[in-house]
Amino acid sequence: MLFIALSGNMSSLCIGMRGEDMNIRQWWVVRQLKDIAYEVKKISGFPASAFISQAIWETGWLKYIPCDTITKKKSNNILGIKAKPGKYEGTNGYVTCGTHEWDKILNKYIFIPKATFRAYFTYKECMLDYVNVIKNSTIIIGGVELKRYRRALTNEALRDMRIFIREIWVAGYATDKFYPANVIKIAEKCGLIPKIMG
Repeated sequence: MLFIALSGNMSSLCIGMRGEDMNIRQWWVVRQLKDIAYEVKKISGFPASAFISQAIWETGWLKYIPCDTITKKKSNNILGIKAKPGKYEGTNGYVTCGTHEWDKILNKYIFIPKATFRAYFTYKECMLDYVNVIKNSTIIIGGVELKRYRRALTNEALRDMRIFIREIWVAGYATDKFYPANVIKIAEKCGLIPKIMG
């Protein structure tokens, strides 16, 4: 992708070949995540555009990565993967911190002061664990254990990031009712997927 810097400060624009504008910091975040995402895509078959766009949405362009409130331990958890201490943790354990979640009853974001997130040594470890979560999480429906994200694992979903994001959301990956639209909007802004006109 071709980007042209119009000035040297952080608020300068980078104009992508697909027509959307990003500032230099945003361009750098995409660049930082892209190589890792494509590496994990080769291993998993998951859309690299999903890793990048979700990481940007979950962390506010990598500004708000979960960090332990007390110990200040960094999590490198760029995909918002929750932990269950002693049962489900990252390669570097977990962190406890506040977070915002969408409340379906109140129809708004609420602050949760104490949530646990998996911690990793690297972003790549986070992406690989995300693949594991999506591939192996199960749910019991009518007494039958099923793969929770099975619809996101179809060939069609793995080829089309829009379908993939919608299916993981429907299966409960995120509580935010605007999650698919926001993640897809980021992917379009970054030129990771074509913008749909109309």
